[in-house]
Amino acid sequence: MIAASGCTQFNADDTEESGPESTDDDEESAPEIEATFTISGPEGEESFFTVDDIESIGSVEDPDEQSAYVLPFQLTDEGTAKATDAFETVGAAETPEEASVTYTIEGDVEVEQTFGVAPGLAEAIATGEWDGTFQLRFEDREQAEDVHEALRKNPQ
Repeated sequence: MIAASGCTQFNADDTEESGPESTDDDEESAPEIEATFTISGPEGEESFFTVDDIESIGSVEDPDEQSAYVLPFQLTDEGTAKATDAFETVGAAETPEEASVTYTIEGDVEVEQTFGVAPGLAEAIATGEWDGTFQLRFEDREQAEDVHEALRKNPQ
């Protein structure tokens, strides 16, 4: 699996689903998970955002020019502000090339990935222009779909 973060062409209004909400029916079919998203930089490590900060999740998109399946999502305004604060706290605004994001999903779906911060995302956060759009990339469609379902149906 591969992953990347950054600004995308994803538009939250174009999603077929809204954020991580759960119903009794969903709980029966949804994988049970715990998810963490952290950011690390020269000044330490902080929680980047949580599943509760995800406002909407797009559908898994077919491979792009980098041959990866893309899972786009949009953070809430509060989630975007928390992520921006964490980005600055760990020193990633000053040295984005030293920053990394790690996400860990444990439970019925097991995923852990660490990746660098895309230059476009770093610049957008540093200049205050980031709109909270984020994406994960996967080599395998099945794993992308599993993560999609797990994040969509399992609020933290």
